Amino acid sequence: MLNYFCVDYVFNFLKKCKNLTLKELIKYIVGLLVSITLISVNLIPLIRGGIFLIAEKEEDAIKIEGVIEELHELSSFGGYKYNFEQNNGESIVLNGVKYYLMTYDKLQVGDNVLIRVLPKSRLILEIRRQ
Repeated sequence: MLNYFCVDYVFNFLKKCKNLTLKELIKYIVGLLVSITLISVNLIPLIRGGIFLIAEKEEDAIKIEGVIEELHELSSFGGYKYNFEQNNGESIVLNGVKYYLMTYDKLQVGDNVLIRVLPKSRLILEIRRQ
């Protein structure tokens, strides 16, 4: 719904920009910048691989074993809901590839883990220490 509003705002701006005063033009440019910001914030989860979640199924998951090379907390712009609480999630690098998970259960760099992951979105479904 929000994206529809933003796109509609842009089209209305383009229609009206022929006969605008400077004050109206500034108002529309500020609105346009706000719209672009809101659209980009909504696209962040899709850029992280969320678009693949539409087609991927739990049965597509593969198992990968390796040592955690890096752990990073994800930014709050792409936060996820986990057990009805806000969780920004984590990204881990395993065998040189970045994967995403909702909660990391006190994992540390150097831990040997076995993960079950969706291959396209790289979203970890299950993680176990070895």
